[in-house]
Amino acid sequence: IYSFGHRNVNAITNFLQIHYTIGGGKLFGSIEITPNHLMSINSFMLPASSVQVGDRLQGNTEEEMIVSKILNIRSRGVYAPFTESGTVLINNVLASSYVTLQPGTGSLKFASIDTGLSMHDLSHLFQGIHRMSCQLYWPWCANESYTKEGISTWVSGGRVVFSVFLTNIEWMFTLALIFMIPIFTITFFAWSTTKKSIYFCV
Repeated sequence: IYSFGHRNVNAITNFLQIHYTIGGGKLFGSIEITPNHLMSINSFMLPASSVQVGDRLQGNTEEEMIVSKILNIRSRGVYAPFTESGTVLINNVLASSYVTLQPGTGSLKFASIDTGLSMHDLSHLFQGIHRMSCQLYWPWCANESYTKEGISTWVSGGRVVFSVFLTNIEWMFTLALIFMIPIFTITFFAWSTTKKSIYFCV
């Protein structure tokens, strides 16, 4: 662990308590995770909120891990550890170090169009400079500061900007179309007129 995306020991928030069985019921376990946190569900990194009874989880066992029960609870303490691999094992369950910035989806959506780009992979890519900085000069990360909500100051600014962008992307796209359609229309009309003038001169 080189940093925490979120660390607040006193925060009380909503969690999903996901119960699972291993090897057809030979063993049992559970994990408590926030709804927007990404975890391995049916071999994809998806937000915990999308998990359903019967889904397959992934851990450090070759036997099947099947979701058996899901409870909504409130608990104290929020942690999102950043690791070199971008993944963590929590109570034997593979999860991402990151959360989705578009609730309910594990891939980036652009104006309601699913790009197929993994939120986990994009977040891990974004954290590349952070990881490299920690490797080059550890005191930067050892003395890292956090906001009053417990968000790493390294990621808080970029996260806010990206979240606002994603939240407003549809109306921004619509606004862009409103401006671009007249421009394309005028350009096409001018081009057509010029083409006719050239043809007439020839």
